[in-house]
Amino acid sequence: MHSSIRVTLLLALAGFARSASGQDVSTPGGAIDIAAFAGYAVNGDVVASGGTLRVDDAASYGASMGFALQSRTKLELSWIYSGTQAQFLSGSPAYSNSPAFNLAMHYFQAGGTVGFLDGAFRPFLSGSLGAALYLPGSVNLGSAGTFTPAATWRFAFTLGVGLEYFFSKVVGLRLDARLLAPVYFSSGSFYAGAGGSALTVSGGVPFVQGCFTGGLVVSL
Repeated sequence: MHSSIRVTLLLALAGFARSASGQDVSTPGGAIDIAAFAGYAVNGDVVASGGTLRVDDAASYGASMGFALQSRTKLELSWIYSGTQAQFLSGSPAYSNSPAFNLAMHYFQAGGTVGFLDGAFRPFLSGSLGAALYLPGSVNLGSAGTFTPAATWRFAFTLGVGLEYFFSKVVGLRLDARLLAPVYFSSGSFYAGAGGSALTVSGGVPFVQGCFTGGLVVSL
């Protein structure tokens, strides 16, 4: 009697193990992946001939949509956003420092990912090309009023590494570490006076960001 009970329990456990692993995540996912993520952007300062544009580190958010090309290769469209503060610190007594101002940064990218493993764990490399949009806020000049720098579009590219872990055939976790290289600067200056004001930063020195995010991915 006891022997038959033990055999029954062993068979039940074996069936449960097969059922648990039977969520077959050895080949999870479908033709389209949709991911939403959040994290932190480490922003480098821009050193120019007239001074330094200091850009604060800040939270980062985004979303992506991937289209399977092969089992380990995907075409990916992505949007990455970070809202921070910046300040131009003059390196010359001829120019004054600017007050801190808000800076919204949007990255619109098209690229892809290449994976290294099949199964629930998927390490991958990523790369993309596209554009970066910089939307500076108004600079408060005190009694001189306010000055709003113009929005700026620049070419941008990203390189990254990441990991996806699917705990079902449809839903998984995604971690990314990306290097964002959007703009090149060579000079900068800030002027405020009775006749008006201006804040300029342009061409030459790369402004590099590190973006570290995690989120959910849904594979359809």
